[in-house]
Amino acid sequence: MTTHLTFYELLKQGFEEFTLITLFFFFVYMIINNVFGHLGFEMNAPGFTKGKFTRWLNTTTHHSMHHSHFNYNYGLYFNFWDKLMGTNHEKYHETFEKVTAKRAKQKTV
Repeated sequence: MTTHLTFYELLKQGFEEFTLITLFFFFVYMIINNVFGHLGFEMNAPGFTKGKFTRWLNTTTHHSMHHSHFNYNYGLYFNFWDKLMGTNHEKYHETFEKVTAKRAKQKTV
């Protein structure tokens, strides 16, 4: 006889495997991302938004644009949600490159 687990039992089984250390790292990531998002200074290098492994992460520029163009850039941690829903600001990459190029130029002077 085959036993089938209910949805609640499957959910409970999944939460038992969820450890406190995972929760700790998630909260640390949340705090760091929130600080960077509201820093008002772009810390990422030029090209970050086009990188193979970094293009799906949000930046300070992304979050700042959300505050100035509040119909865009809703994603909290990941940019792919805005791409998927069509809410990524059309000038996001252009603005990011402009901000980071300006900072890079100031560093060399």
